[in-house]
Amino acid sequence: ESEKIKKIIRGEKIEGVENITAQKEYNVRFYDIDTNRHVNNAVYLDWVVDSLDAEFLIAHEPRKISIKFNKEIRYGEPVVSAYEMSEEGITKHRISSGDDVSCEAKITWETAVSE
Repeated sequence: ESEKIKKIIRGEKIEGVENITAQKEYNVRFYDIDTNRHVNNAVYLDWVVDSLDAEFLIAHEPRKISIKFNKEIRYGEPVVSAYEMSEEGITKHRISSGDDVSCEAKITWETAVSE
């Protein structure tokens, strides 16, 4: 007896990566997959963040994350995590396997507070 919904609220549109700043390659490990034998969604976010260098991550904190899952990746498939960094403190990410874009993300960063 749930309320009928007339319109589904969609997430923010994520523009694709146009000019790659850097990229990193991964292989899907056995413990990256879920019971459906696809990569677990949490692993995509790990690949997104891991592609950034440590100095950037130490100096910045994510303020907003938008992520879109397009196509599943399976065990053993090669994966490329690429990103584009803007001067406005925004990174756009693409996780792909072969010609398929499996995940896209956009992260707005702010400077981390020093202790």
